[in-house]
Amino acid sequence: MRMLVSAPFDTRAYAGISLYIRSLVPHLAEHCDLSILTPDPHILCRYGRAIEIPDGVRYPVRRMLWVLTRLRAYCREKYDVLLCLTPGVPVPTLLPTIAVVHDLTPLKIRGLNPIKEKTSFWVGLQTLRFADRVVTDSHCTRGDLAAMNLLPRRRATVAFCGPGIVPSGEDTDYAKRFVPYVLYVGSHAPHKNVIRLIHSFARVRAERNLKLVLVGSGSEEQLGHVARTVRADSIQSRVIILSGVSDAQLSSLYQHCRLLVCPSVYEGFGLPVLEAMLHGAPVACSAVASLPEVAGGAALLFDPYSVRDMADKLQTLLDSPGLVTRLSEIGRNRATLFTWERTARTIYECATGLA
Repeated sequence: MRMLVSAPFDTRAYAGISLYIRSLVPHLAEHCDLSILTPDPHILCRYGRAIEIPDGVRYPVRRMLWVLTRLRAYCREKYDVLLCLTPGVPVPTLLPTIAVVHDLTPLKIRGLNPIKEKTSFWVGLQTLRFADRVVTDSHCTRGDLAAMNLLPRRRATVAFCGPGIVPSGEDTDYAKRFVPYVLYVGSHAPHKNVIRLIHSFARVRAERNLKLVLVGSGSEEQLGHVARTVRADSIQSRVIILSGVSDAQLSSLYQHCRLLVCPSVYEGFGLPVLEAMLHGAPVACSAVASLPEVAGGAALLFDPYSVRDMADKLQTLLDSPGLVTRLSEIGRNRATLFTWERTARTIYECATGLA
């Protein structure tokens, strides 16, 4: 199959949609003859014919303008199908088209994105009516599209993601300096719910040297809010904020933590939950959005809006070694169900049904 892959995104990073593109494309190349539209051809050229597109597609508004005005010119008869790895397809579509929607964060989380970015995202979602199939990262996102009358459920297929990192034998001692600790991995954006997590951790009864390690980036305003919350709860000596950690260091942090906590009020998938399970770490996470789908029965769920419930679940895990062992075993087994090969296989099967 000759697949034209539209990947108008900044793939120099290795997180979020960038991670999705860089992880999926190698496995798609095992099934299809790929031509990849990308601003970073040097990154993806080994997996097919990489066609360089304007650098401006790294930015949301320019990306949507390119999709609407330029992408159509590449859709020629020599291709069997078009796969758009970001929401938005050319109008009208000249090839059978699959579009991928990762989440609806710009619409679900008020005030997170500038109005121009939110508007361009909305426009992209409107073009989904011209796609022959839509792939989502979770049942949650598929349900969100249906609830907003953007797409009937029957036109969407769920293809779960694989992990961003796997257990590493490198630098495994990195995290030992922080032991014992509870781990959080993610940004400091409001919907990640870090503030309630800090309040919850402050309520936990545990050894005095138990720490909360927060891994991820944030704006100056977000990090300032976190710092003020930590001071208000008088736990300055017990909260460690890390950013820029390597994959090997993050793997080490997963391996040595007492548990991972994922308190988000909204996620389109939830990679930290999957990665923690893969490393054998017990998980406590929100009982909302896509997180219960990923965790299955391998996590202790809590109400992310309740500081008390979150604290109670953390306390339960910290006080229950038998439960920790059981969740760790269940989690390792469940994590094996999520692979990029399965993601690619699902998308390929969608494509063969259209070509």
